[in-house]
Amino acid sequence: MTTRFSKKKGDPMVFSIRVQAHLNSNWETRFGNLSITHEDDGSTTIHGSFPDQSAMVWFINQLHGSGLKILLFKRIEKDANDVS
Repeated sequence: MTTRFSKKKGDPMVFSIRVQAHLNSNWETRFGNLSITHEDDGSTTIHGSFPDQSAMVWFINQLHGSGLKILLFKRIEKDANDVS
């Protein structure tokens, strides 16, 4: 079974990714649209958006290429009542 995400053209893809390490602030500086939270268990949660799927895949490849283990990837659906 294939799951397809519906997305209007131009809407950014909002996501949350957890990796098994504390990332340094260079990640926020390098990719300005991200917020990074260090978790008590030693992992880092990255929250942000990308304009399209190819940009998101590129970022995941950056994580993988840096040797980081991805623990969680979650797409955040925009609330239908959210007009912002």
